[in-house]
Formats: sequence, structure tokens, C-alpha cells
Amino acid sequence: MINENDKYQNILTQIHELNRQNLLNENEKMEQISFKIEELSKELKNTNKNTNSNKVGVITIILTLINTILIAFLIFTNIDTITSNTKDTKPITTKEENVKKNKVIDEVKKEDNSEVLSFNVKAIDAFEEENFEDINPIIRKGTLYTCKDDTRTYKIPYTVEIKGKLYSDKFTFILQENNETKDCAIKKENM
Repeated sequence: MINENDKYQNILTQIHELNRQNLLNENEKMEQISFKIEELSKELKNTNKNTNSNKVGVITIILTLINTILIAFLIFTNIDTITSNTKDTKPITTKEENVKKNKVIDEVKKEDNSEVLSFNVKAIDAFEEENFEDINPIIRKGTLYTCKDDTRTYKIPYTVEIKGKLYSDKFTFILQENNETKDCAIKKENM
């Protein structure tokens, strides 16, 4: 019986040893797997950080380009208004100039008493120096206007921005139809 008992004990120790080795192997495999998982998760985090920083960089570059284009557009559209503002500075009239204009007007009145009309160049210059301002207003559809050497009254066909001169009683502009240009005006009561 001892033999059988020894055999049985031997078999049990061998089974126990096999189970122990299997358990150690499984633990070792589990450690290797967990180590690989940790490495992979670190790599994924690094690539996510890199792709996120790349995305942020690309978005920043795109926004900078859009901003630059908008600034350039605004600068080029405002150059006309800036140059027109610098060109349109009104000269300051002194008392001497006002006295000269009044003398010219008096001369014209004296000449009007005669039967023959004559044009005095100084008088024409004095009358042409009317105060006006160059502007670019937006004119609404249906606004009435007239043209020089034409008795008809027209309507603006659609809302449009027109460059012209604003006087105290009217707004004048140049209308170009086909190859023909006309001097046109909108009266103050129609504005």
C-alpha cells in the first residue's frame, strides 16, 4: 500500500507542480500583456496629442490667412475714401478773397444794366466756386432724378451706391448709358 500511497502522493505533487507552473506562466503572460497594453495606451495618447496640436496649428494658420485677406480687402476698399478725404479739403477763404468775390459780383451787376451781355471770366469763376462735398451715398430704388438737356424725370431702377457731389440743394452725378454720359441730379426734396 505504501506504493500506491507514494504513487498517489507523487501524482499529487506533480499535478500541484504543473498547476503552479501554469499559474506562474499565466501570471507572466498577464504581466506581459498588461505591459504591452500600457505601452500602446501611451503611444495612443502621444499620437492624440500630436494630432490635436496639428489640428490646432492648421486651424490657427487658416484663421490667420482669412484675417489677412479680410484686412487687405478692407484696406483696398477704404483707400478711395481715404484719398478722397485728403483731396477734398476745402480751402479756407480769407476776408480778402470774399471782398474780391463781392467786387466781381458787383461788376457783373453793373454790366447787366447794359443791353449787351458780356461774360466776365472772373464772374464765372466766382459763381462756380460753390461749396460741395464728394460722397458715395446709397440711393434707394424709385428715387427721382433729372438729367441736363433732358426734360423727363427718371426713377432709379434699383438700390445702388453712386459717387457724386452733394450741394446744399441737390446731389449731382454722372450717368453713363452705353457710350453716352449725362450730367444728372437728384433734388434735395427727392432725396
